Amino acid sequence: MLKTISFLAALLLSAMSAAAQSTPDSMNTWLIELDNQSVIIARKPSLHVELDSQAQKILDHSSAEWTGLLFAYLDSSNRVLAAHVLLTKSLGEQNQRLHYTTEDMTEKIVVDYSFNGFHWQEFFDKTNLSTELKMDRAEMSRIKAYWKDKLNTVERKPGT
Repeated sequence: MLKTISFLAALLLSAMSAAAQSTPDSMNTWLIELDNQSVIIARKPSLHVELDSQAQKILDHSSAEWTGLLFAYLDSSNRVLAAHVLLTKSLGEQNQRLHYTTEDMTEKIVVDYSFNGFHWQEFFDKTNLSTELKMDRAEMSRIKAYWKDKLNTVERKPGT
């Protein structure tokens, strides 16, 4: 497990280093600070996914150079949601809808979300008014396989 984490950390640092050579400093800052809190579930006029200002800047300045870095973020439970939403929006899948169900329990509310095939949960603790996002490891692996296939398809040229 430790070797896997070390390998992933090395891969992420390598991708960040490669991105740093060809992206402005501000883009590197935006990418480093990107996490799941960069995704906002907006409730008006209807429930939908929005990005915070820094994540929106990444989307506005998107390029193929940092797509690999976002792909590497799919291994991080702290960044997978943000990476998935940015990849979805950057590849022109703007019409994806956010789906959800709720379950109100005695001490907490559980919301199950789905966006472009990725599922996650948000737990709202009624006692201390805190929230927590949870992503299943198997779901993260499944969505990474989806993006690997999708990105390979996008990179292929017609007739090859």
